[in-house]
Order: sequence, then C-alpha cells, then structure tokens
Amino acid sequence: MFGELAEKNDIKIVDCDLKAFLVFLQYAYTEEITFEPDTVLEVTNLAVKYQITEVIDKSSAYLLQTLTLENALTLFNHAQLWNVQDVLHKCWQIIQSQSEQAVACAEFRVISEDLLLRILRDDGFVCQEQALFKACLAWADAECERRHRSADVSNKRDILAKVLPLIRFPTMTLQFISTEVAASKILTDQELLELLLHLGSEGYGRTSFPTVPRIANETVISDTMVISGHQTWSGALVIANGGVLTCQPWDGKSGGLLSIKASKIHIQKGGQIDATGKGFRGGISEHDQCTQGESQVGLGTNRSIPNGGGGGAGNSSTSYGSTGGGGGSYVEHGQDAQPNLYSGTNHGGRKGDTYHVDGEVFRGSGGGGGAPYHNCTSAGRGGNGGGAIIIECTTFQNQGSIISNGEDGRTGKSGTYGSGGGGGSGGSIHIKATNIIEKGDLQVEGGQGASNPNVPYPTINSRGGNGGKGLVKWN
Repeated sequence: MFGELAEKNDIKIVDCDLKAFLVFLQYAYTEEITFEPDTVLEVTNLAVKYQITEVIDKSSAYLLQTLTLENALTLFNHAQLWNVQDVLHKCWQIIQSQSEQAVACAEFRVISEDLLLRILRDDGFVCQEQALFKACLAWADAECERRHRSADVSNKRDILAKVLPLIRFPTMTLQFISTEVAASKILTDQELLELLLHLGSEGYGRTSFPTVPRIANETVISDTMVISGHQTWSGALVIANGGVLTCQPWDGKSGGLLSIKASKIHIQKGGQIDATGKGFRGGISEHDQCTQGESQVGLGTNRSIPNGGGGGAGNSSTSYGSTGGGGGSYVEHGQDAQPNLYSGTNHGGRKGDTYHVDGEVFRGSGGGGGAPYHNCTSAGRGGNGGGAIIIECTTFQNQGSIISNGEDGRTGKSGTYGSGGGGGSGGSIHIKATNIIEKGDLQVEGGQGASNPNVPYPTINSRGGNGGKGLVKWN
C-alpha cells in the first residue's frame, strides 16, 4: 500500500495487552468504543498517552458509573496519573465515606503510597486507629513482596518511613499499644517507651506521634447515588435538596435492597431515599403468554391464582380484549383485576396473598402480567414491587421523603387489545434510630393497575388490579 515506505518488520506494542489495543484500534477506525472492566484502564492509559480527549472523556464517564469501593481504591492512583479530576474526586469521596470498610478491604493492600499518606493525614477519614494500624502493616507486607524484599521488621520500617509518623498511636488504648503494637516490633524501644509514658501520664508525656483524634466527617449527597446492598458512612449522612439515594433493582439474585448506616442521617427538604420499583419483578406479558408477579416464593407461572404475594396472571379471551393481571400484595392486599364482561365473565388475575414475618423486611411483590388478546397481541407487564429500605443510625431526621412504592402496571401496546398489568405492591421501610427528630414523609404505596385504551367496547374492562401497601417499621 505504501510502496517502499511500507513497514516490513513486526511492530511490537509493549505498553498494553492485545484486547485493549484492539478496542483502541476500533475507535481509531470507527470512532466508536465499548469499555469493559478488564480493558478500561489500559485503554484510558493509551488515550492519555496519545492525548485522545474524546476517549478520555468517555472512559471517565464509564468509570464514574461503575465505581465501587473496591475499584476506587485501585483506580485512585490511575486517576491521579491521568489528571482526571472528576474521577479522582469521586474515588476519594467513596473511600472517605466508607473508611471502615476501606481499611478492611483486600484492595487496601495494593493502594499507592500517595493514597495511604493522604488517608493518614485526613482528619475526616474516620475509623478505629487500631484497624488502620493493622491495615498499614498488611500494606507493608504486600509492598515488601512487590519490591521482592523479605517482610522482616527492618524492611517494613524502611517501607513505612513516611507512614509511621502519621499514625495516631496516642489515640489508641494502652492495652492495644502494650500488646498488638509492641508485639509487631515496628516501633523502636525508645518510641514505644515514650508512647507508653505519654498514655500513662494522661497525655502530658512527650510523644512525636499525632495526638489529635480523627473527626467524624459529613457526607453530603446532592445528586443521584446508587448503592448495592449495604453501605456504612463513618460520620453523618446528609441527603441535600435534589439528592437521591437509590439502589440497583432486584435481578433475581441481588439488588432491591438499600441498607445504610451512619451516626446521623438527615434527609433535607427536597432530598429522597427512593427504592420505588426496585423489588420483586412484575409478571411478564410476551407475545403469547403472561405470568404471575414474582414474590418471596419465587418467579410466577402462567396462572391466574396468586403467587405468594405476587398477583395472578391475566386470562386470554376469545372475545375482544382479555383480562389484566392481579395486584401484588405485602402487608395489605392488592386488588383483583377487573373482569372482561364482553361475553359472560372472564375473571382476570387474582390479587396476591399478604405476608409478614416478625423481625423480617421483604421486597414488595410484583403485579401479574396482563393477558395478550387471542394469544397474539402484546399486553402490559406487571409493575415491580418496591424495594427494601433499612436505615440504622443514632440520630434520624427526615425533612424530605423516603419512598418505596410499587411500580404501576403497564398498558397494552398501542393498536392491540392486550390487557393491562397489575400494580406492584409497596416495599418496606425499616428505621432503627435512638433519637428521632422528625419522621417526615414515608411512602410504601402500591402501584396502579393499567388498562388498555385501545379496546373499543364499554362492556370490556381490561384493567389490572392495584398493588397493596407495604411495611413501615420503627425500632
């Protein structure tokens, strides 16, 4: 192609693996790029090296959407090298807000020295100093291995030369110092003696280590934050006006749970904790079948009776229209779907059964799927139930809203006679607090059953049943 200028020898690409290079090459030819967890770092490295701004921006957006505590610990150093400030800021926000989990995380052993020093200097990184000390020792062991050095005390003190002066030994208990710290031999005899004298004199003895305890920080959520399962904040959690804390939806294995813990939780006016429609899934309504809503007993089948709390599936009709799905139930019953009266009575999906177990909170149940007309036209699926919200704190104040409503059922497809789905039931809100300042707005309403506006005859009713209310519980 290039005649005498053509490269005749192999060109070796040594700064990335083949998979990442092919992704980068795809962008060069098509200006389209698809990121995956195992390639995004190397692709971004290439983009930074060759200053491909659009790829850097797209990778930053991908990383911001997929950040967890585990990958934030390892990504922080990359973001620092790339000078990508929004990713760097978000990584630090996640690490700082989950400080107790961070020091216990396996990925803490592979963080950069820069990040470790930032953590130690930060007054707002609130965790037990004893736990942080143990994490620093584990980091030193791993660093010795990375540098191909034996993990003896001499090498670890050398590696921890910048780290040890920042550890707040005087804030630890005398028992921990005299047992755990002394046994580690990481301090010299002189350092240990001065520390023990300082603690024995109630803080009047001389010590070179920082004596100021870490201060509980305040985490403010001002936009949308999605968590998976349980998350703990070291200090206070504030959900500001416009801020929304939500969770991943239930997918059959995980999701649908929003469990948070902090010393104080304050939901300001205009702030929300929202798990609407994140619970058990509504029944499907495909081209030729519909199913019951999902519930605590599992997925549904093509039956009009309840599936535990899940609403029953609609019935197909040989006349115009068909029948909707039943409403999901939890603490209160949903509703049966309204019957099709075109010829005789063709009942629809039945409402789900109520369920409640002392001490337990559940996701809300799904509404039943609406039935296709003549098994050949699309109907509306059932609404998902609300998720399970668990809040644990010392002080609780809600000036905004905590919502775990069921999702509305879906209408039949335009231009068809398929029926509407049943509404999902409300989910659960369980609040464990010692000092309750203001309870605020708490919602666990069921979703609305849907109808089909395309059915032309007034005697035909294809509306699904409404979902029932969920559970609000206080401790």
